[in-house]
Amino acid sequence: MNTRRVATILLFSILAIGTVIDISGEKKDIDLYTEDGIEYITTDQLSEFSIVKGRFFSPVKNKETQKWNDLTLVFTPFSPFLVIDKEAYSMGVATKVDTRGHFVPLWGLMRVVSKVTDISFDIDYADSQAESPVIPDTDTQMISPPDQGWDREFEAPEIWTVVVDPGHGGKDPGAIGKGGTYEKDIVLAIAKKIQDLSDTDRYEKLDIALTRDTDIFLPLNKRGEIAAQKGGHIFVSVHCNASDREAPHGVETFFLSPAKTSGERATEILENSAALLEDDSEQIYEETSDFIFADFLQNEFIRESSRLSDFIQAQISEDSGIHSRGKSKAAFYVLKDVVMPAVLVEVAFISNPEEENLLKTEDFQKKVATSILDGILSFTNEFDE
Repeated sequence: MNTRRVATILLFSILAIGTVIDISGEKKDIDLYTEDGIEYITTDQLSEFSIVKGRFFSPVKNKETQKWNDLTLVFTPFSPFLVIDKEAYSMGVATKVDTRGHFVPLWGLMRVVSKVTDISFDIDYADSQAESPVIPDTDTQMISPPDQGWDREFEAPEIWTVVVDPGHGGKDPGAIGKGGTYEKDIVLAIAKKIQDLSDTDRYEKLDIALTRDTDIFLPLNKRGEIAAQKGGHIFVSVHCNASDREAPHGVETFFLSPAKTSGERATEILENSAALLEDDSEQIYEETSDFIFADFLQNEFIRESSRLSDFIQAQISEDSGIHSRGKSKAAFYVLKDVVMPAVLVEVAFISNPEEENLLKTEDFQKKVATSILDGILSFTNEFDE
């Protein structure tokens, strides 16, 4: 279904006259464009550099391919990914398209090209910029990406495939409680209970699949791939929270977005640390926030993920009686490649002795599993309405 729409808005203003872009030693004065503080350069402007030996357009998906010496670069409308010789790299911000051209985030383009190729790319802003002229206030026809709200024209599946991801595993134990409890074991037990409990008439429209059902290590980026392979409609990653203090307690549900508070940031660091155990961690994960932010900026399911976290958070707190820490945001690697409503649930603090003891009990694990199922069911019911 084509959900793209045509809108009439004024998108960009010219940022500066006399900005010098240097690509492979060739310098050109370029008039950059800006929106929300982000600078853009058009593919037309890029094609003026002698390094660009040719360009062509795909009429089907509106992609533009440019040949930079021996390299092939592909720019995709409304995507943060730049493809170089069939490998995709995140620029951190999506490209934009309107009737004047295809706009590429300049800093992200420079970072990717400089990092993965031998091409030199630099920006020299003019020392004294003239007052920023603004494009006259006339209508501009802009092709917008799919609506970010609920897509009521979407035909909900008769059976929702829910991919449940028990965090950590194998050589990655996750957090370890004072009593020696491993997070990886607790969350696997909860995930299996979710799958077992779903086999009733109450949850007949939910089909639960697990990313792992044994104690194995899965790289964070592979979990999203597994969810896609299983045809997932919803992704729920199950974890236990932890702190360097015993006092913090309660359940918290996260969806993909930049961490705002110190607590959110601490949890983000904790869960993303598994990336350091991966053999190609330096290749897969870049230790800069702009890379982490890349995909949630493009995530068309961010509102649905937020709503899903509302249902699950409320259900666990109500059913288990555990303190609710609310819904939060964080840039988790495990969620960034999941193209579906996706949340990460921190069911309790394994670093809190009282909650560690709870986590080890069959009764609490079953309550949490049932609550997650009921939260998912409420979400799908609302979506179906």
